[in-house]
Amino acid sequence: MKRFTLFLLLLIASLSGFLLATFIFNAYFVPTISPPNHHMGWMDNLWNRMMWWSSPAQYNVPPYLWIVPVISVVFIVVAIFGLAYSVAFPEIKSTNLPSKSMPEIGASASSKPDALVETANLSAQEVQVSPYNVAIKTEPKESGKEEFKVSQYDAVIKTLKPDERQVLEVLKSHNGTYLQKWIRKEAGLSRLKTHRIVARLVERGIVTVRVYGNTNEVTLSSWLRPDSQEPS
Repeated sequence: MKRFTLFLLLLIASLSGFLLATFIFNAYFVPTISPPNHHMGWMDNLWNRMMWWSSPAQYNVPPYLWIVPVISVVFIVVAIFGLAYSVAFPEIKSTNLPSKSMPEIGASASSKPDALVETANLSAQEVQVSPYNVAIKTEPKESGKEEFKVSQYDAVIKTLKPDERQVLEVLKSHNGTYLQKWIRKEAGLSRLKTHRIVARLVERGIVTVRVYGNTNEVTLSSWLRPDSQEPS
């Protein structure tokens, strides 16, 4: 929206400058000295305005005045192209998440953080001490939480369009986090269409985006991703 507003203001300012330059030209293109022994009719005056540099009448036109309309036209063209680009590629609101390294494609995702390993060892010790209490306290709660999030994901999927659903399925197959350029390739969509789909998903709060190099890192929102699908 900021980019669109910027180019719109540039277009308005350029058009205003061009119109102002037109009025200035009209004021300057009034002959100060007419040719001797020659009556200046409206046709002669119009022709002399068009050919002012070779006209026998003298015009008080500064030599640098032609720069104003030229610059205005250049800014108008830039503003029009900028507005077209802003409409074709809408801005995506990126979230300022802490930087993290993306796993390479084909790399194994089975590695666990040390904290999870320590938690697993601690859980094993608790199971040896009181297996029944641990089973009652942990298993139903975690399974219920996961089923609730899976049902939320299924409910959201049913409301999406086929191309949006395709992008979301590619994202889910990669543990909920993937680069936008790879999503485009795996989904078989164009760059423009993928950009628009991601922008719509961000507006609905289904995914979050942060800048990653020359592309975007797209992440499935936490309220749609079960704990088992969170990126390690």
